[in-house]
Amino acid sequence: MLVLAVTGVGMTMIAPGPARRLFVDLHTAREYALPVKLLYALGSLGFLVQGVTGVLMWWRPRPGR
Repeated sequence: MLVLAVTGVGMTMIAPGPARRLFVDLHTAREYALPVKLLYALGSLGFLVQGVTGVLMWWRPRPGR
């Protein structure tokens, strides 16, 4: 998840060029083998799980309030 987040921010901050291409390749995992792509999928799923559990924690009323 950290790699996905950092490369996503890096793509927006770096001007087009060789460094940006590296960030794009790292962010999309286009050139990597299937095990790496599966790790990226699990990382993306982690973002989804964090979002859903965060909303559920916020939504539930807390006792004593």
